[in-house]
Amino acid sequence: MARFIVWMLSLACLCSIAAFAARPTGLKQLLSMGAFLVVGLLFLICLGWALTREQGRRLKASIVPVAVLAVVPVGLELGHAIRDWQFQRDLPRYQAAAAWASTLAVPGETVTVLPPPAAYADLTYGVHITQNETCGLVVDFFWGGGFPVKHTVRRYVSDPLAMERKPCREGWRRGRWRAEGWYELAD
Repeated sequence: MARFIVWMLSLACLCSIAAFAARPTGLKQLLSMGAFLVVGLLFLICLGWALTREQGRRLKASIVPVAVLAVVPVGLELGHAIRDWQFQRDLPRYQAAAAWASTLAVPGETVTVLPPPAAYADLTYGVHITQNETCGLVVDFFWGGGFPVKHTVRRYVSDPLAMERKPCREGWRRGRWRAEGWYELAD
């Protein structure tokens, strides 16, 4: 029964971490933080249990704490794979949303659309549209959040070379290329 509980808690932690990695929100971040604590506690309990086994059975018993610890990287990789798949699935809709947003661009200003039109409400909770000479057209689709104040955006840039210029990345600590003209950034 104890082994079943360990595996079920490990599976729940894996799902929580994967859900946060797939699409960060404040609630998912809270759940994944709890999952990290549970994984750490389960690891210590299982390690203690493995060390109390007889000499010949310790190696076999050590598989359980290692498997519990593997929940974290496996959950993160699974969540990132889901995130990548969702982006590729939604890319045509993001492209349509970028075309719509480009019609609202005002040179030299930032236009904010809150909330977005119903057709794009599941893709983003807010859109920032900027057009200037340094970066060209930049459309930020805010879609992920965290705690206390963390944002994740999917950014469309009309000039892919713009992201190599420092002013076009300002305010975003991390980022990665997603598709031609598309980036995912986080603060």
